[in-house]
Amino acid sequence: MKKQGFLPFTTIGLILLLLSASLAVYFQWDDHQNTMNLVDKSSASTISTKVSGKRNDLKRQTREVLYNALWRVGKNAEDYSGSENREKHVENIASRLLGDRLSSLEEKQKVRSFITRTNLNIKPPKFEIERGENGYVIADIYLPKGSSISESLPDNSVSIILPCENLRTWSDVRFFLLQDRMNEFGRELNKIERRWKYAEYVSAYAQIWGKNEINLNKDRSRALFQLSLSSHEIQKFGSTDYYAIALDLLDCFNPISDNYNSSRIIDPIKENKIEKLKLKIKDAFSDIRKSRNNLESLIPSIKKTIQFKPEKHLQEELNAIFELKKISKTAERDYLQKKFQKICQEFSDTYSLPTKQIDKVLHKMRKSEKLAKKSRKNFLSGLEILKKSSENNPLLKQLYEDFTQKENPRGIALQIKGGVKNVIENFEYIEKRIKKSEINTYSYDNISQIFPRDLQKRLKEALKEDNRELVNKILKDAYISAENAIRHLKDHPSRDKMKKIFRKTLEEIKIQIKEPEPNWRKNYRNYPEPGQSPSKEPEEKTIEKYVIPPQKGTIGGIAKILKKTKSNLGNLGEIDKKIDKKKKKLEKFEIDKSIKRYIGEEPSFSNLSGISREKCYEIVPPIPLKLDPGITVYHELNIKEVSYDREDPLGLVHESAPPTPIYLWFIDTIIYWSMWNVKIKFGKPLTEEIFDYKNQTIPKPITDDSKTYIHKPLPYKREFQKSEFSFRLLAFSLRNFAISYE
Repeated sequence: MKKQGFLPFTTIGLILLLLSASLAVYFQWDDHQNTMNLVDKSSASTISTKVSGKRNDLKRQTREVLYNALWRVGKNAEDYSGSENREKHVENIASRLLGDRLSSLEEKQKVRSFITRTNLNIKPPKFEIERGENGYVIADIYLPKGSSISESLPDNSVSIILPCENLRTWSDVRFFLLQDRMNEFGRELNKIERRWKYAEYVSAYAQIWGKNEINLNKDRSRALFQLSLSSHEIQKFGSTDYYAIALDLLDCFNPISDNYNSSRIIDPIKENKIEKLKLKIKDAFSDIRKSRNNLESLIPSIKKTIQFKPEKHLQEELNAIFELKKISKTAERDYLQKKFQKICQEFSDTYSLPTKQIDKVLHKMRKSEKLAKKSRKNFLSGLEILKKSSENNPLLKQLYEDFTQKENPRGIALQIKGGVKNVIENFEYIEKRIKKSEINTYSYDNISQIFPRDLQKRLKEALKEDNRELVNKILKDAYISAENAIRHLKDHPSRDKMKKIFRKTLEEIKIQIKEPEPNWRKNYRNYPEPGQSPSKEPEEKTIEKYVIPPQKGTIGGIAKILKKTKSNLGNLGEIDKKIDKKKKKLEKFEIDKSIKRYIGEEPSFSNLSGISREKCYEIVPPIPLKLDPGITVYHELNIKEVSYDREDPLGLVHESAPPTPIYLWFIDTIIYWSMWNVKIKFGKPLTEEIFDYKNQTIPKPITDDSKTYIHKPLPYKREFQKSEFSFRLLAFSLRNFAISYE
């Protein structure tokens, strides 16, 4: 091999060294690239995670500011008028708080931009809240256009921009439910007054009808008002501030609870028992008036019987027979027959007049007696209604006692029962006497045997045969018979006796139907009624009325008593209407059973040291009485004054004066009534605060200066500016009652 064909070892070594260095550089570069790729992937993942975290953080921030906004508005709901205004303030406060937080976050992050937007501090995010199911809150957050969450590497080699213009979040507190319940509570605040009024009426009538007295007690009125407030809270919120009530009523609840009966009748006339009685009295009066009218219609008939003088009338018929006899040979047969038939009928009517009049009198007397009995039946039916109703109605019991009293004067019931009995006895006596006169008229009726006998039949047969001689003879016999009948009638022995009996009957019927004069008088002082001006001066008056004396009842007397009774019962109803106007609406009130276990004993709930009761309710809210809807109730009630201002006429003279009387003389009843303007005045407005017990989810410090956070329920607090509650307490009874105050 030639020397020139070999490379020097130094050259080969250098080449190998260069190749080795190249490979080393390549592998190092490749490793670097792999490392850089890993770094890039890791950075992208980290940035993505951070962006997602910041988005979630943004959602958390929106929920927190929503909590804070709801808390601020709920805690100071009274500062915002109207539900829409409160909701708008929630939105505005949340928008402002979120804007502040985002600005602060942007400063702290010190990156290119956490949230980028135009004029961030001028145009804060926009919140819109809406009602969710069951009163929860749903919020839509509208960020300015272009808002986003971004993250990048320091060299801007990797960056992520996440557009974030709209957010939607849900709050697990029932702001809308609390607002609705509080609005309803305030809207029907007058129901507290109506319940309190009902309770005071129950208390008043329990005393008046049970003890014939009324004691107006300020402590009791305070307690009844608080229980009425509690009842309204339970109705609207499902609970009440039972610890506060338990503290206030510790010493007086049990006596009130034991004596309180919500079913006590405080509208006795409203039960329609008086109206039913009045209808029965009306029917009784209608029947007795028909009986009276029926008797009155007898007077012309009896007078006609007394004035019965048939001679002149029969003489005219006798002359007619004579004239008929004169033309008997020439007159038409039909004319003769009809004319003679008419003459005979006139004779017959004249004979039967006394008997017909007697029958008519007896028929009407029996009808009047039947109507009088029916009247008594209707009256007694009404009295029975009153008696049954009086078993559980104190006022109707008093009225029944007045109806059945035995003296000073006799009650209406005794007068009507005794009066109808007297009338029936009198009718029976008159009927017997008339029947006796009827027996004496039998011979009177026998005159018809004298004329016309069978003359009509004989004349008809003679005319049929056209036997004028026989016709003339029959008419002659008729003339003689008629003369004998007239003569016999004049000398009839029963005639004067019958007239005497009917004159006596006429006198007695006139006595029966006559409206009697008053026979009972009393002087009294007439005071204004409810609804009239109480300052009107009382009038000195004299009452005159008719009282049915024992054994002297008449139809006219009974009619007068029933008419006045019906009128007085109507007056009683009118007085009740006036009383009802003063009462106005009442809300039946019962002491809730669920609250009784808390009231009457020392409350087990204790305030935390140095923390107000309201703050304690935030930290440890008492369990609601009803878990649906699950609302805890706190209230501040400061009753400054309770007053009773007497407003009836006698009460204006002196607050402890006897009740004012109203006289219903014809039913022997006096209504005693008194009226007070009862007021409760507050030292400061009534405060109501409710808490969403079911959702204790809002993170708040235990106290304002504490760094320890707990989850609290959303509050909703309002003040009601009504400074007093008042109503008219109008008490009445049919018995006098004493009045006192404590």
